[in-house]
This record gives sequence, C-alpha cells and structure tokens, in this order.
Amino acid sequence: RETEDITSAQPLYGAEDLVKVSPSQVESFTDCSLRWFLTRNGGDRPGSLAQSLGTIIHAAAENYPQGPASAIREFVDEEFKTLDFDAEWERDREHVLAMKMADRLGEYIKDSPGEPIGVEAQVYATGVDENGQEWKVTGRLDRIERTPEGIRIVDFKTGKNTPTGQEMPRHAQLGVYQEAINSGSITIGDDQVVDAKAYGAELVFLRYTKQKKREQSALEIDEDPGWARDLINDVSGRMRAAEFPARVEPQKCMSCPVRTSCPAIGPKMLEDS
Repeated sequence: RETEDITSAQPLYGAEDLVKVSPSQVESFTDCSLRWFLTRNGGDRPGSLAQSLGTIIHAAAENYPQGPASAIREFVDEEFKTLDFDAEWERDREHVLAMKMADRLGEYIKDSPGEPIGVEAQVYATGVDENGQEWKVTGRLDRIERTPEGIRIVDFKTGKNTPTGQEMPRHAQLGVYQEAINSGSITIGDDQVVDAKAYGAELVFLRYTKQKKREQSALEIDEDPGWARDLINDVSGRMRAAEFPARVEPQKCMSCPVRTSCPAIGPKMLEDS
C-alpha cells in the first residue's frame, strides 16, 4: 500500500489550548483514536437511511415527550413520507421498522418511571487534568427525568448495536454525561439553567431487539466514583497528541467508515467486509 509523507508532526492541541469534547466523542475515542481523528477531519461517510430514520424518531421524542403513542405514530408516519427510496419494497420494509420504533418509543414514554423535565437539553462542564490542561464537555441529552434520587439521563438508540450488561458500569458516553451534569450545568430550552445531580442513566433501544434498555448506576455509588472524570482527563489529554493509533476490534472495524485508510486492517478483513 502506498504511503504519503507525514504533513505534520505537531500535536493536535498545544498545552495552552482548551480541548472540547462531547460524551459521544469520548466513547468513539476510547473505541479507536485513529477512527476518531479521521472522521472528525472529513473521513466520515455521508448520511445513511438508518441515520435518517434515527433523526425522525429522535424528533418524535423531542416533540412528544409526554406522548401519546398515537401522536408519535402519526408524526413518524408523516415524516417518513419525506424519505426517498429506490424501490417500493424497500420503502415498505423500512416503514414497518419505523412504525415499530415509534411504538416502542410510545411504550417507553407511557411506562416511564420518572417525570420528564427536559428534552434535547444541553449539558456543559469544564475542568483541568492533572497537568493543568483545560477541557470542556458539551453535549445534548435526549431526555432527562426527575426521580426522587435526582436527575436520570435517557439516551435513545435507534441502531442495531447494543452494549452488553457487563459494559454498562463503565459505558463511556453515559458516564461522561453524568459527570458533566454533576460538575457542570444543564440548560433546558433556551435559557433555563439547572444545577442538578445525576442519579443514573439508561440506554433505551428502540429497534425491536431482545434488550429494551440497559442501565448505568449513579457514579456516587460506583466502587470508583471518579472513573468518569478520570476518563475525561485521560481522553482530553490523549486528544492533544501528534499520533493516533488504531485499535483493532474486528466487529467494529468491519463497519468503520475509514477502514480503507487504516494501516492496522489487513487485506483479508477488507475483502470480507
């Protein structure tokens, strides 16, 4: 495979620079720093049909946080009509999937144990790592609910992948959301700033997978309550580097949008994908 000369050996960020990260970026960086670097610099693939469906479902969750299920179904059905398909059979198949996801969303909202207090809420937090280097975390929360213990984070997932139960105690995205709430603030709507305490988070899977949701406990009751903040410090520090090594994990590599640019993937894996 031909290689090009390195264009720069300078670190991506200097010691005085503020590193901006999002909870999803922390997760993607821990999965593979090379994929994170390439996709944030134009290497990602164009939007897909699955992403378009996901956007519609998330819009339904934002517009109808209290339901009812009938309104969610009607909204998704109308928005689905805006999508283009090459064949009618494909449209029919994806419409069935979209309406099933709408039903599962309506089911979750109906049975939700917490009181919804915000959708698409913005979270903001700042800090410094052990070297005195600054970082800032920003992100949007699909849904936050009030429980007797505190704020509960809800993240809707419309993709096929579901983390295992063993992964949930250290699920990076949810952990960083919780830490950002605990050490920062939430903005609901345009200007309602809320100082709150996160008490747990959950992933809600809206495709008809076997698993409907997986939960992460509050950071304060974890055996290591500071693990999420340590993760932010570590990842923001490594984002300052000049090199971003690839991490080979065949299942994730097969769907990586920049796998053809990855020096760690052999020809056989590319052929299989």
